[in-house]
Amino acid sequence: MIIAIVLAVLLTGLAGFQVALAIGAPWGRAAYGGGSAVLSTRLRVASVVAAILWSGAVVVVLGRGGVLDVPLTGILIWVVVGLLGLGVIANAATRSRLERTIWLPFSLVATALSVIVALTPGGAG
Repeated sequence: MIIAIVLAVLLTGLAGFQVALAIGAPWGRAAYGGGSAVLSTRLRVASVVAAILWSGAVVVVLGRGGVLDVPLTGILIWVVVGLLGLGVIANAATRSRLERTIWLPFSLVATALSVIVALTPGGAG
């Protein structure tokens, strides 16, 4: 349960970052390839979708960790693992040095934690 809670906190921070981008925070250099400080409307919409997705991932992680009673978390946690794994690839491949510096380590840690949560009966301790 402790690892699941740590992962949920990290994913909540990620969702919050996406919300901030969606409402115009000038942090775009650390996202979506680092093209501009304030995101375009299209990328703001993508950030809204991402915030919803990561918020759902928080629920899945907490369900798998036994903190919440959520059905199907044994299956859905692997979707979270896959999305975080894709984040590792995307953040390793980005041209944005800032994005790579911040989000690649984050993605690696979050992916590792998600695998532990997925593989541990009761969601990791």
